[in-house]
Amino acid sequence: VIGITMFSNRLTKEPSYTEAVAYMENGQYDYAISLFNRLGPYKDSQKLMAECHNIINEQKYLDALEYMDEGLYIVAQDRFERLDGYKDSDALIIECKYQLALNSMKNKNYYNALRAFLELGDYKDSAELAELADAKIKNPSQN
Repeated sequence: VIGITMFSNRLTKEPSYTEAVAYMENGQYDYAISLFNRLGPYKDSQKLMAECHNIINEQKYLDALEYMDEGLYIVAQDRFERLDGYKDSDALIIECKYQLALNSMKNKNYYNALRAFLELGDYKDSAELAELADAKIKNPSQN
């Protein structure tokens, strides 16, 4: 009976497995993940599904870095937040917030800058910049 079940599993699951591997090889990771997920523990489906997830996350991470390099910090922050702690995305979220606060300061939007620097706490020179933004708010003639 066990041999028949294994043979039956192979007949029904092997075509889906082959299709999933083909999707993976063609860069269609979402389709591959869907099929590997349905296959459960068949062969190395779970391992390959994890590889697909890692490839997708890596591409999303690289895209977020590119947005950051282009100075699109709001978009980059959003993309990093969607990665749920992948690599150093949490640290890069904080850096995006810092850069946005610096931009607010540069654009003389001192209220936003103050709020952002206070939220950043002791990150880099945020405390000093919060004091500077607060001073600019209190003494607008010095702007």
